[in-house]
Amino acid sequence: VAELYRDGVWSLTDHLNESLRVKKNLVVDGLADELDDICAWSDPAGGLFVWLRYPEDVDQRKLTELTAARNVYFAPGANFHITGDDRPYLRLAFGHVPDQDIRDGIPLLAQCIREARTSNAAKEFDNLYD
Repeated sequence: VAELYRDGVWSLTDHLNESLRVKKNLVVDGLADELDDICAWSDPAGGLFVWLRYPEDVDQRKLTELTAARNVYFAPGANFHITGDDRPYLRLAFGHVPDQDIRDGIPLLAQCIREARTSNAAKEFDNLYD
């Protein structure tokens, strides 16, 4: 342990903190670009997760199926609720995810959230502006 401190644990920590800050900003900025009109999310000062609140009319089961088909994964908010009830929240982990996967994944997540909304299940608005 003494060698680790002597040889630069603080510079390693600084590098890790900056890397995590970049990843968190990629998530938060991507959400702002893609979902600002229908979702809200946390912008944590630290940690490894961003919490996202999606619209009440999102079918959680459909969202999970759509994202899994696109290799986009998240932790459902129900996993963190005392009763395990469905809640319109999800937790996005970013600490271990490569930057490019975040850049690619946030638009896919946004597409899935929009597709999983039951208010447009009939797709009656898809061609509104064509």
